[in-house]
Amino acid sequence: MAIINFMVYCNARMFFLKLIDVSGHKQSADFIHREIRKVVEKISPELVVQIVTDNGSNYKKACEKLIEEYKHIFWQPCAAHTINLMLKDIGKFRKVANVVASAKLICRFLYNHNRLHDEMKKKIGGELIRPNATRFGTVFMFLQSFLDKKEYLRAWMVSQDWKDNTQKSCTLSGFKPRMMAAIQAMEVQLGIGTRQFDRFLSKVTRRVDNMERNTLMVAAAVLDPETHYKHNFCSKPEYSLALTDAIEKMAQASDDAVQAIKEISVFRECLGRFNRPIARAGASSMSPIWEMNVRDSGAIIE
Repeated sequence: MAIINFMVYCNARMFFLKLIDVSGHKQSADFIHREIRKVVEKISPELVVQIVTDNGSNYKKACEKLIEEYKHIFWQPCAAHTINLMLKDIGKFRKVANVVASAKLICRFLYNHNRLHDEMKKKIGGELIRPNATRFGTVFMFLQSFLDKKEYLRAWMVSQDWKDNTQKSCTLSGFKPRMMAAIQAMEVQLGIGTRQFDRFLSKVTRRVDNMERNTLMVAAAVLDPETHYKHNFCSKPEYSLALTDAIEKMAQASDDAVQAIKEISVFRECLGRFNRPIARAGASSMSPIWEMNVRDSGAIIE
């Protein structure tokens, strides 16, 4: 059964709106456009800021057609799906594929023998995350679970319990700042400027650039207080330009856009209340909600 879920995110909360059964339909761009358009009209187009969908070409074409009708609406490719795609690209590297294949072999062996599986849970303090063929990101979560349990697995492999086991085996083998942190971790692990690091980074950069282009993602990162105090994205011209472009697109009049940009400058320069210690302290624990009157409804950028 194939279904499409429609969720609405507003005021820092997610709401389930409806689902449709598309089992008997060809999920063409025209079909998806009609279904999303129905939802937009039901909510009221002037209240919709952004649409987030899968990254498939049919969804991309459908949303491109939709934003031609509603100029103020943005389309944002799904961040989770983008990460899955970049991990799929990285997973094709021979060295990575070999490690994954070995880990799958071990996992399959341990889970195919009930007594051994039960002993494993006791020795390593829980389960290993098992790989899921439909989501590439889970492969790396699967590998991380091996890494997290590495010392326990090693201790088990050299224990008398393992030697005495007749089922033993012969082998053992929350988006922008987080992505920046992930890239920094790659730099440490692979070595900045190395050929291997450049190969991995090329896959990440291509996917991230495609996901961020003409969306609210960068603008949202600029407006996020915690990110602002830590990274000061406002100081980067390309990031500030992305925010300005977003405001201009959403504004119904140039005066509205100018006023919004003036208000944001107070935040950018950490003036007034934004310069108080309590503002910095609360940045990491409070959900930021910006209400700028760039449309009659009061657009919310979160």
